[in-house]
Amino acid sequence: MKKKNIMHSFNFFLVFVVLILSIYGCAKPRVIVANYYVPPKDLESFEKYKNIQLKKADLSITGNLKSQKILAMYENYITERLAAQLYQERYYNINDDIYQNPENIANVDSLVRNMGYEKIHSGSNEYDALIIIKGNINIEKNSGSDMISKTLVHQPYDIYYEKNKKGYMIPYSKPNKKARHETISKTEVRYEKIIAHADINVSFVDKQGNVIYNRNFTNLSYNKKIGGNADICSIPAHIEIADKLLNPTIQKIVVDISPNLQQQEIKLNEAAKNQSAIVLMKAAAFAEAEIVLNKFVEDSKKELQSLEKQYESKKADLTKNTSADKLESLLENLKKAHEQEVAERKRLLSPDYENYGLILEALGEPLSALDYLDKSCQFDDQNLTAKSAMTRISQTLAKIEQSKGLKEIDVKHEYKQDKFKTH
Repeated sequence: MKKKNIMHSFNFFLVFVVLILSIYGCAKPRVIVANYYVPPKDLESFEKYKNIQLKKADLSITGNLKSQKILAMYENYITERLAAQLYQERYYNINDDIYQNPENIANVDSLVRNMGYEKIHSGSNEYDALIIIKGNINIEKNSGSDMISKTLVHQPYDIYYEKNKKGYMIPYSKPNKKARHETISKTEVRYEKIIAHADINVSFVDKQGNVIYNRNFTNLSYNKKIGGNADICSIPAHIEIADKLLNPTIQKIVVDISPNLQQQEIKLNEAAKNQSAIVLMKAAAFAEAEIVLNKFVEDSKKELQSLEKQYESKKADLTKNTSADKLESLLENLKKAHEQEVAERKRLLSPDYENYGLILEALGEPLSALDYLDKSCQFDDQNLTAKSAMTRISQTLAKIEQSKGLKEIDVKHEYKQDKFKTH
């Protein structure tokens, strides 16, 4: 009795959760993703390099906005943003103002000790590799004017009267098309345009001076018009220009040379029978969805086993009660009907098994996810979305498996946003 009460309470709670999520959480479903920590795209044997010396970017600047202050801002931006993004991936130790910087750590230590605190320590100033950034930035500010045309329409209306049923004269109006005329005025509106271009070269050099990675990023561009016929906006600060001009390149560098967290978008199969799990998945409630679909999958296994038992029972009865001359054809018909029933049942279950595999992927269990996606494909060989998910997961796992350096990193990530485990 107690067990029944517990199950009743759980079912009531689940229905309540699904209802709340349907009303609030799923009006705007979130993008569902699975996290994978993958090896660098272009850097082999990266596990040999742990401590990285990131040299301050060496850039030159041209154009009518050039100045040493602006140049320093761009050099600092690309250096610090690259260091920050490499830090975020949690694999390399990157030098900064304190770490692996004896001169600055001495200054900080002196300040701290004068305040009465203990001596502080920095990491070793030894490094396994250097990252060298060079390049040129051209920034121009041009001005001009656009002719803005405006059309003023004058449309006179004539008043008419019409008698209603009660005999009253009711006024109404009609446009006088012959008297309509348009006036076009042109105004000269000034504009300013900021145009920036950059060419960046990045090298990854080991202690022996061997260039392990080298890539040129050319024809980077930024263009913004203020005033004239453009949308209303303010003149961009240089930090905004740097962000739009350089940050996409920084992200490519991180993917090229560092193990990095990648998000794989998961597409649900909404043809599944268990809609409660779909509601929970759309609300990113993966742990709750796993409970719901796990029970559904286990029940479906029992149902398939029950169909097999029913078939065997019917087969035994038929064998016992049918004459030999009719038995073979009747058994063949029974077998075909059973196979069709099982095949149809499995086909209907395929989307649910697919979604269960996707839940396991989102929860950081890609190998288990592959098992259920494979089962989904076996149930319905026309389930193309399940096949696509299998290919995506398999390719990602194959990439990870090829990398020795990622063996010490746990690829099973928590399903919560922006959290993953490392050793």
